[in-house]
Amino acid sequence: MKNEFGGMFSQPRQNLLNAASRVGEASHQVLSTIGQEDESSRELQDILLGLAKAVANTTAALVLKAKNIAATCDDQATQNKVIGAATQCALATSQLVACAKVRSASGSSHS
Repeated sequence: MKNEFGGMFSQPRQNLLNAASRVGEASHQVLSTIGQEDESSRELQDILLGLAKAVANTTAALVLKAKNIAATCDDQATQNKVIGAATQCALATSQLVACAKVRSASGSSHS
């Protein structure tokens, strides 16, 4: 399955991160519905999510560049190192986005 980082994640881990993201979104909807957020809290949460998404978009571009660089490497070991590093960066970014979504959803109850 392809994802926003070129399909480099193991499926079970990606499923877990996707599930965490959905939990964050659902929690956010619940908190919004019961009115526990004020306007400034929502604005800060939107900023947090916007920044996390910007990091994700930049990381996606980085991964594409890393794949291009890997394609020019002479040996397989170097290609694997470049792709491995890009994959780790993409994984960390995916975790960042999932955490930002969960934090955003629970922000008003932990502020």
